[in-house]
Amino acid sequence: MGYEETNGVLRHPEGRRAVFLGDFIDRGPEIRRTHEIVRGMVEAGSALAVMGNHELNALHFTTPDPVLREEDGGPKWLRSHSESHRRQFVETVRQLGPDLEAWLAWIRTLAVWMKTFDSEGVELRFVHAAWMETKMRRLWEEPTDSGEFCFTGPFEAPVLTQAGLVDFGRRKDPVSGKPALGWKSKEKFLTGPEKGLPAGVSYLDKEGCERTSIRVKWWRDPAPPDGARSSRLIRRA
Repeated sequence: MGYEETNGVLRHPEGRRAVFLGDFIDRGPEIRRTHEIVRGMVEAGSALAVMGNHELNALHFTTPDPVLREEDGGPKWLRSHSESHRRQFVETVRQLGPDLEAWLAWIRTLAVWMKTFDSEGVELRFVHAAWMETKMRRLWEEPTDSGEFCFTGPFEAPVLTQAGLVDFGRRKDPVSGKPALGWKSKEKFLTGPEKGLPAGVSYLDKEGCERTSIRVKWWRDPAPPDGARSSRLIRRA
């Protein structure tokens, strides 16, 4: 793509900027190198980056709930330490080693989505899974049950607050019992909209976990072209 390495950072001679859309961890043999490339470019101004669901999972996996505890008195993590979750995260832990905390701290600085303009004034939107502005604006505008906001910064590049990180990791508020504001909404734009499968139907994903829902290609119009629709109706008649 024409990028050249200068002083350890990839830059484009024409001043272009790459955009990274998250999921820098949990996959492949070069997690550390991936982080070094992305972070170096972002900090040098030659790239933009937003958080993916795997980055959020890592933050939740390593963050205890500030209020809730397990029955044995131990910490209740915002992402459970189930066998499947441990298996997903273990390679990241192994490759980043003693630098894991430093990398997690950098991940916390990433915007959850981003809106900007190109050199010709065309609006550009960057998000890991699905751009659903109504839900995103509600999360940005409304406080959680604690009275704190999920994000700091402008809507165009919001960064999670500590309250937002917790709200994204809880199914419901422990005091009010109401569903957490961030829990369901973040699934849409960080994981992608899903559709439940019929009762009794499931499949195993590539990691061997059973799934009872599938992700939806939200960007596609579900209606067939007019001609195809008409022909199907004629056959039914």
